Amino acid sequence: MMNLKSLRNRKNKKKVLIKGIAMTDRGCIRQINEDAVELIMPDINDRHSGKGILAILADGMGGHLAGEVASEMAVETINEVYYQHQGCPEESLKNAFKAANEKIWMQSQDFLACKGMGNTCSVVVLVEDKLLLAHVGDSRIYHCHDQQIKQLSTDHTLAADLDAQGISTKQNQLHVLTKAMGIHQTVEFQFEIKSPVCRQDRYLICSDGLHDLIDDKEINALVSMNPLSLAAQSMIALAKHRGGYDNISVIILEAH
Repeated sequence: MMNLKSLRNRKNKKKVLIKGIAMTDRGCIRQINEDAVELIMPDINDRHSGKGILAILADGMGGHLAGEVASEMAVETINEVYYQHQGCPEESLKNAFKAANEKIWMQSQDFLACKGMGNTCSVVVLVEDKLLLAHVGDSRIYHCHDQQIKQLSTDHTLAADLDAQGISTKQNQLHVLTKAMGIHQTVEFQFEIKSPVCRQDRYLICSDGLHDLIDDKEINALVSMNPLSLAAQSMIALAKHRGGYDNISVIILEAH
């Protein structure tokens, strides 16, 4: 999906146009797609336009029952709760993230077929001149500008924790999650506010099916391609060319 909307910087009254695209692919090995993506860009006359643009990527946990159910629930709940919540965007996003976690957890408690399900979840909101992010798990959020790439999200994995302690990581530790949505009744998640959003900024949200197979330097080169549809398609195609052993999802947002 692709769309074009505008945000207004309150300080200088200039409009920042936002382009966005979201794509997901089953990959080459998996029989089902446990990723779910959503990009909501309300029209200026929409009553929700004051809440800005919402981008959500959820990755159902591999090896767990009903992972695809968990990721879909996360996307649907965050979308609904964020725009219906009466608070400011910051509080609305926090509330939506917590609500999604609790709903998935309750579903896993009430239905045997859903026991143990969960998902990673990475969410970006662009409103006025700010970027809000909420994140848990090992999907990633990147900021790309002027040929530089920076990972904004923190990997909630055993490998990342050990690396931060200077301990060498074994291959089988790479994907051991230390935090995820739906595993417990409450969830600890990363929440940050970044500002200002500037022209030529690009933001990428991607699942591990992408960043496991394409390094940051390659991602930076591909995400800068035009149009955005070509950038997204090229990243997915390269990941599939290298095996595509997991579902692959990308959301790209560009300010200009």
